[in-house]
Amino acid sequence: IKFQVSVTTRDYTGKTALHYCVENMTSEIAELIFDEDSSLLEIKDNEGYTALQLAVIAANVPVINFLLEKGADINSVDTEGHTVIHWATGQGHTACTETLIKKGAEINSTDKNGCSALFYAITLGHLDCAKLLL
Repeated sequence: IKFQVSVTTRDYTGKTALHYCVENMTSEIAELIFDEDSSLLEIKDNEGYTALQLAVIAANVPVINFLLEKGADINSVDTEGHTVIHWATGQGHTACTETLIKKGAEINSTDKNGCSALFYAITLGHLDCAKLLL
Protein backbone atom coordinates (compact mmCIF):
# COMPACT_ATOMS: atom_id res chain seq x y z
CA ILE A 1 0.00 0.00 0.00
CA LYS A 2 2.85 2.33 0.90
CA PHE A 3 4.35 1.76 -2.56
CA GLN A 4 1.07 2.27 -4.43
CA VAL A 5 0.45 -1.45 -4.94
CA SER A 6 -3.21 -2.17 -5.59
CA VAL A 7 -4.94 -4.25 -2.93
CA THR A 8 -7.50 -5.31 -5.56
CA THR A 9 -4.98 -7.23 -7.66
CA ARG A 10 -5.91 -10.90 -7.95
CA ASP A 11 -3.60 -13.86 -8.32
CA TYR A 12 -4.21 -16.87 -10.61
CA THR A 13 -6.64 -18.35 -8.04
CA GLY A 14 -8.70 -15.15 -7.93
CA LYS A 15 -7.54 -14.24 -4.41
CA THR A 16 -6.83 -10.68 -3.30
CA ALA A 17 -4.67 -9.43 -0.45
CA LEU A 18 -7.68 -9.64 1.87
CA HIS A 19 -8.09 -13.34 1.11
CA TYR A 20 -4.48 -13.98 2.08
CA CYS A 21 -4.34 -11.90 5.25
CA VAL A 22 -7.12 -13.84 7.02
CA GLU A 23 -4.65 -16.45 8.23
CA ASN A 24 -2.88 -13.78 10.30
CA MET A 25 -4.40 -14.21 13.76
CA THR A 26 -4.89 -10.50 14.34
CA SER A 27 -7.22 -8.29 12.37
CA GLU A 28 -4.73 -5.42 11.91
CA ILE A 29 -3.70 -6.32 8.38
CA ALA A 30 -7.29 -7.02 7.36
CA GLU A 31 -8.26 -3.61 8.73
CA LEU A 32 -5.47 -1.92 6.78
CA ILE A 33 -6.51 -3.59 3.52
CA PHE A 34 -10.21 -3.00 4.16
CA ASP A 35 -9.54 0.70 4.79
CA GLU A 36 -7.86 0.88 1.38
CA ASP A 37 -10.78 -0.73 -0.46
CA SER A 38 -13.93 -1.91 1.31
CA SER A 39 -15.25 -3.50 -1.90
CA LEU A 40 -12.92 -6.45 -1.26
CA LEU A 41 -15.24 -7.72 1.46
CA GLU A 42 -17.44 -9.80 -0.85
CA ILE A 43 -14.99 -10.64 -3.64
CA LYS A 44 -14.91 -14.38 -4.27
CA ASP A 45 -11.91 -16.31 -5.49
CA ASN A 46 -12.14 -18.98 -8.20
CA GLU A 47 -13.66 -21.47 -5.74
CA GLY A 48 -16.24 -18.97 -4.53
CA TYR A 49 -14.51 -18.24 -1.22
CA THR A 50 -14.81 -14.82 0.34
CA ALA A 51 -12.34 -13.57 2.93
CA LEU A 52 -14.89 -14.53 5.61
CA GLN A 53 -15.04 -18.12 4.41
CA LEU A 54 -11.25 -18.38 4.45
CA ALA A 55 -11.11 -16.82 7.93
CA VAL A 56 -13.52 -19.53 9.13
CA ILE A 57 -11.46 -22.27 7.49
CA ALA A 58 -8.42 -20.82 9.30
CA ALA A 59 -10.40 -20.68 12.59
CA ASN A 60 -9.51 -17.00 12.90
CA VAL A 61 -12.16 -15.63 15.25
CA PRO A 62 -10.69 -12.09 15.54
CA VAL A 63 -10.78 -11.65 11.77
CA ILE A 64 -14.21 -13.31 11.53
CA ASN A 65 -15.56 -10.75 13.99
CA PHE A 66 -13.89 -7.88 12.14
CA LEU A 67 -15.27 -8.94 8.75
CA LEU A 68 -18.77 -9.43 10.15
CA GLU A 69 -18.64 -6.01 11.84
CA LYS A 70 -17.78 -4.54 8.43
CA GLY A 71 -20.79 -6.20 6.84
CA ALA A 72 -19.53 -9.46 5.36
CA ASP A 73 -22.33 -11.75 4.17
CA ILE A 74 -22.51 -14.48 6.82
CA ASN A 75 -24.53 -16.72 4.50
CA SER A 76 -22.51 -16.37 1.31
CA VAL A 77 -21.99 -19.67 -0.50
CA ASP A 78 -18.96 -21.02 -2.34
CA THR A 79 -19.10 -22.92 -5.64
CA GLU A 80 -20.18 -26.10 -3.81
CA GLY A 81 -22.94 -24.34 -1.89
CA HIS A 82 -21.08 -24.35 1.43
CA THR A 83 -21.65 -21.50 3.84
CA VAL A 84 -19.34 -20.48 6.66
CA ILE A 85 -21.32 -22.63 9.08
CA HIS A 86 -20.65 -25.68 6.87
CA TRP A 87 -16.93 -24.92 7.01
CA ALA A 88 -16.85 -24.26 10.75
CA THR A 89 -18.68 -27.45 11.69
CA GLY A 90 -16.99 -29.58 9.05
CA GLN A 91 -13.57 -28.58 10.36
CA GLY A 92 -14.58 -28.93 14.00
CA HIS A 93 -13.99 -25.27 14.80
CA THR A 94 -16.19 -24.99 17.87
CA ALA A 95 -15.33 -21.36 18.69
CA CYS A 96 -16.05 -20.34 15.10
CA THR A 97 -19.31 -22.27 15.06
CA GLU A 98 -20.43 -20.60 18.28
CA THR A 99 -19.46 -17.15 17.00
CA LEU A 100 -21.27 -17.63 13.70
CA ILE A 101 -24.44 -18.89 15.37
CA LYS A 102 -24.44 -15.89 17.73
CA LYS A 103 -23.96 -13.57 14.75
CA GLY A 104 -26.97 -15.05 12.95
CA ALA A 105 -25.62 -17.62 10.50
CA GLU A 106 -28.30 -19.76 8.85
CA ILE A 107 -27.71 -23.19 10.37
CA ASN A 108 -30.15 -25.22 8.26
CA SER A 109 -28.92 -24.41 4.76
CA THR A 110 -27.78 -27.28 2.57
CA ASP A 111 -24.97 -27.45 0.04
CA LYS A 112 -25.16 -28.78 -3.55
CA ASN A 113 -25.21 -32.33 -2.20
CA GLY A 114 -28.11 -31.60 0.13
CA CYS A 115 -25.88 -31.76 3.22
CA SER A 116 -26.34 -29.46 6.20
CA ALA A 117 -23.82 -28.22 8.73
CA LEU A 118 -25.23 -30.72 11.21
CA PHE A 119 -24.60 -33.53 8.72
CA TYR A 120 -20.93 -32.53 8.43
CA ALA A 121 -20.49 -32.12 12.18
CA ILE A 122 -21.93 -35.58 12.87
CA THR A 123 -20.31 -37.37 9.93
CA LEU A 124 -16.87 -35.95 10.69
CA GLY A 125 -17.15 -36.58 14.43
CA HIS A 126 -17.33 -33.01 15.67
CA LEU A 127 -19.73 -33.57 18.57
CA ASP A 128 -19.18 -30.16 20.18
CA CYS A 129 -20.16 -28.43 16.93
CA ALA A 130 -23.16 -30.72 16.49
CA LYS A 131 -24.38 -29.87 20.00
CA LEU A 132 -24.24 -26.16 19.18
CA LEU A 133 -26.50 -26.72 16.18
CA LEU A 134 -29.18 -28.59 18.14
